[in-house]
Amino acid sequence: MNAIYALKRGGRAVNIGGVGEKTLMDVHWMMDQQIEFIGSNWFQVRDAMALSEMARVGTLDLSVFTDVRFPLSDVNRALEGGYRRDGGFTNLVIVP
Repeated sequence: MNAIYALKRGGRAVNIGGVGEKTLMDVHWMMDQQIEFIGSNWFQVRDAMALSEMARVGTLDLSVFTDVRFPLSDVNRALEGGYRRDGGFTNLVIVP
């Protein structure tokens, strides 16, 4: 947030990674200062479908991911990130 508040009028902040915590942005100040905040999108749905197909046929090596398994009853804890993350390369597996 300090980086955003350091921008001069008309500045632009670009987030190119994940954010580990919720942030509070003063949208009124940003409007007054014409500050632009741009987020990133990891991938399009069609890209995810292509990756899924590559994984299915074995042409995509997923061994870099660490599987973390959660029972369905703990799905909320899994989604909240209340576990040890591995630099974003963690594969959450929800099992019945």
